[in-house]
Amino acid sequence: MSAKLKKLFIFLFLANIFCLHAKSVPTLQSRVNDYANVISQSDKSQLESLLYSLENSTGIQIAVLTIDSLEGEDLEDYSMKVAESWKIGKKGEDNGAILLVAMEERKVRLEIGYGLEDKLTDTKCGLIIRNVIIPEFRNGNYSEGIFEGVKNMIGIVSEDETLISNDVTNPNNSSDYKGVIFGLLFVFGWFVLFSSLASGPKNHWLPWIIFTSEYRKQHRNYTPSSRNSSSSSFSIEKDSFSLPWSKGAFANSLDDEFQTFFVAEEEGKVAGYVGIMTVCKEVNITNIAVGEEYRRCGIAYSLMEYVIQYARDNKDEIIFLEVRKSNEKAQKLYEKTGFEVIGERKNFYTKPDEDAILMSRGI
Repeated sequence: MSAKLKKLFIFLFLANIFCLHAKSVPTLQSRVNDYANVISQSDKSQLESLLYSLENSTGIQIAVLTIDSLEGEDLEDYSMKVAESWKIGKKGEDNGAILLVAMEERKVRLEIGYGLEDKLTDTKCGLIIRNVIIPEFRNGNYSEGIFEGVKNMIGIVSEDETLISNDVTNPNNSSDYKGVIFGLLFVFGWFVLFSSLASGPKNHWLPWIIFTSEYRKQHRNYTPSSRNSSSSSFSIEKDSFSLPWSKGAFANSLDDEFQTFFVAEEEGKVAGYVGIMTVCKEVNITNIAVGEEYRRCGIAYSLMEYVIQYARDNKDEIIFLEVRKSNEKAQKLYEKTGFEVIGERKNFYTKPDEDAILMSRGI
């Protein structure tokens, strides 16, 4: 056998292996194709009816696909493969859209045909995923999240405002102010501290605090939360918030495909934790807290940095979080780690009722 024939044989062999392992596209059975079995029968029936009415009145086609896993495939590539196979939308108009949910990878994607890109823009799709679908997924309400997400898609393409969530039509009330003043005050504060350090023996404790802080950082571990550490995290949660998560919510989060918790441990004890939810390369920080005896040791800052690096390694694109409008200390921490204010959410918090500041940073 010649060298060329050998190379051709190897190429065909490897190509055949790749094809065998590539995830196939499921059969288009209806407008709602729930292969992951996460949509309730009532929601499925309502969605089928809404999508039928949409197609009958406008010609626009929307389909839903939920799968257990991408099985190693890239979300965008697989989404395109589904679109090419199903051919959603009228020929020549390309007025179709697909909502794809991959449960194991905790990813969501909206694949939009060219004929709908002027209505279902990237911005609108991002708002639907981030402000409508993710909050429901975070609470384990996958069926509700998918139902509300599709309803918003229908409302946008049909221009029916009654179907569109306020978090999609009016997501931000303010986006003008930044953290410039805080940055200046932060630098000035350190200047004052180090100036006072040289002023007399009464300030000689500062180097020891700095040294101790660095020592503790070197002996601090960051690990995914387990059932053993979740009880300690729950105790910190109760002591930190007026409306804490329940113990059951903490336990359930460990089994949630979309949520991840990380704990900071010092000498085998949980010092703090941070929870995140990842969907469609977007990370949402759900909560972060530090035990009282470990505060003012840089743990919260380190947890934020850990999450940023985790998102970077995971090739995510952006991180979001909400914080009480009155919690200026937390806002300063987030600004210090690169977050910027992008808007507000009215009456987001309860006990007490309060608006939330919405912040984000790129990866």
